[in-house]
Amino acid sequence: MQDYSGWLCIALKNQDIPKVSFAQYFFEWPDDHIRMEEFILKSESQHNIYFCPHLLDRAERKKDYCLPTDLLWADLDEVNPDDERNELLTKLRPPIVLETSPKRYQAFWRLSDRVDPQLAEVYSRRLAYAIGADNSGWDLTQLFRVPFTKNFKYTNDPYVLLERALQVTVPIQLFDSLPQTIEEKKGFRAAGVPLTLPDPDDQSLLSSIIAKYRNMGTLRGMRGNMFEVLFYTKLSEKDDWSKVLWRFIHTCLDAGMNIEDAYVVAWNAGCNKYKRDNRREAELYSSIQKAYAAREDTRIDLGAEDSALPVRISNMVTEPATETFIDVYRDWAIEATDAIPEFHELCGFVMLSAIVSNSVRINTSHGIVRPNIWGMILGDSTLTRKTTAMNMATSFLTKIDPELIVATEGSIEGLLGALSTRPNKTSIFHRDEISGFFEAIKKKDYLAGMMETLAALYDVPPYFTRRLRKEVITIESPSFIFLAGGVRNRVFDVIQEQDIISGFIPRFLVVSGYRGKESLHELRPTGPLTDKLDTKRSVLQVMIADLYENYAADVTMKVGGEKMQVPPVISAIASQDAWERFTEIERGMLEAALDSSFAQLALPTMDRMSKSILKMAVILAASRQEPKDGCIGIDTDDVINAAYYGHKWSKYSIDLIMNAEKTYSEKKLEKVHMYLLDNPQGVTRSKLMKDSKLMKRDLDEIVVSLEDRGLIRSAKVGGTLWYYAIV
Repeated sequence: MQDYSGWLCIALKNQDIPKVSFAQYFFEWPDDHIRMEEFILKSESQHNIYFCPHLLDRAERKKDYCLPTDLLWADLDEVNPDDERNELLTKLRPPIVLETSPKRYQAFWRLSDRVDPQLAEVYSRRLAYAIGADNSGWDLTQLFRVPFTKNFKYTNDPYVLLERALQVTVPIQLFDSLPQTIEEKKGFRAAGVPLTLPDPDDQSLLSSIIAKYRNMGTLRGMRGNMFEVLFYTKLSEKDDWSKVLWRFIHTCLDAGMNIEDAYVVAWNAGCNKYKRDNRREAELYSSIQKAYAAREDTRIDLGAEDSALPVRISNMVTEPATETFIDVYRDWAIEATDAIPEFHELCGFVMLSAIVSNSVRINTSHGIVRPNIWGMILGDSTLTRKTTAMNMATSFLTKIDPELIVATEGSIEGLLGALSTRPNKTSIFHRDEISGFFEAIKKKDYLAGMMETLAALYDVPPYFTRRLRKEVITIESPSFIFLAGGVRNRVFDVIQEQDIISGFIPRFLVVSGYRGKESLHELRPTGPLTDKLDTKRSVLQVMIADLYENYAADVTMKVGGEKMQVPPVISAIASQDAWERFTEIERGMLEAALDSSFAQLALPTMDRMSKSILKMAVILAASRQEPKDGCIGIDTDDVINAAYYGHKWSKYSIDLIMNAEKTYSEKKLEKVHMYLLDNPQGVTRSKLMKDSKLMKRDLDEIVVSLEDRGLIRSAKVGGTLWYYAIV
């Protein structure tokens, strides 16, 4: 390995607090090998110590940065590397073996030549499955124990022993003959690995693939409509076939298709340039592989190259930097209920925001920012448990402050009146079904101006004054939080472009989830409260109460010689590195929005998203420390953790604004099309009019448009006109 150069990763973990204490350190190999040895010797008395066997081209342990290698690896666990009964191990006896604890092993094989890291991962996966090793120990960024250090996982703290380290190489051809794994057959493979492709001309296979994803619900809504248009499109010689095909491939992958399924479907699509030009099927397969690999980058990809929004939030957003309160809360909530996990994450942030934004503020070049969060949870059915997730979070808060939720409905006067009774306090406006509210504030006179009022409250003005017919209401420093839930398609129906451009909808952090009939087996029956769950809830309640005491409880202050109870004022101060990382995030998001083909909608969304990431960083910083001298510190990990969630959820905001971009007529077209897709046996004209609540003229226009697009067909049966979706 002395002939190689790159970054070597050494990781430390304290056994008593493994998640919180996990840390990574990087050394330039071979120049830093002495410093690395000194670091290991200094750390070995209290930490489990690990290394990544792959050199990296930068100081980050990510697959994208692994350099070519001549090593394969396996976490053998209890598999004895010298067991002669294991025929494959006898044939491929590992030349390098570690005994990490009594009768538990890790092994390495040195190849006769260096290979691409992705190919090494494929071979290591094959090895793990074939010899019965740990099936989760084959990935490129796997960590292994450093020889001659202690394993603190066990009571007697055994040393990690180097059983042997032989200078023996193994021909790479031996690993080509190993059986392919399930992951490879689903398309997770590196270029150059043999794979038998399905017959793309098998029309029954094509139909079954499309039906599978329709039944899963992933080919519905905007994505389903785009799929239909691109699949049946007829292009001319002047059209850009490459761009349309690329967009179609990403639409398939967005629907959850593996590479094989996307390959069969794309081969039969009207935009398949490879079939048009009589080129090899493998070339299309290779293009789909590239599309799949590109999606591993840190970006939001809407499919087409011209409309992709490559939001590069940071180089570490694919995983959080450290464990946070959100992880603890989500893990408990997942155990307690089967709601969509991301619902719990957003609710956790809203809950922390309700506590922290009462007192914490951060000074920016644009002014003071308070970390109040707005959250919108969209679920397609009761199976997603969106209401359950919201109620679980708010129940923690109302136990501490029963008046925290000021309203769930009502007029502007009612809302402002309730807020005026809570000066300098956090208040939550909670709506379980937001689509009806959005529709009402656009149509009902008594709600006129509600959207503008709410937007103004979001910015937490020092004083907010509203002149009403009978009185003037003044609210002092209202830390206003909006928590909303809704049915995804209904919300899409009522949101318009202007709601995005005005900045109202971008103020929300959005998460969305879907569960169809096929997900019923995932749902857990209601059962009794266990002692374990009750204990975890009690621990969380104590943690939340402590945070409330630190950030939301009034403190005594003398004003004019009199003692008064006022909220604390706490400054959040970010380190220079944290500001630089956030600036990088913000700039990248805005540049990506400006470069997109829907910049008018993307720009306000990404601008507000970046501000929300800053707010989340403040919240996470507050949740891990007590204020000292009226201050808390924000470090780079807080920004990275916030960016992780911002990136993870941003696809839902993009989905929302893309639907808002549709005209009302387009939404009506999609609604009728989806109705016919849900009724593959066909629907009579009269039933379609009745169920879709359409007048004759409207239906005629919709039917003609859908037929011209090749999405539906009509036929007369016994004098009755029927409509069918084309699948």
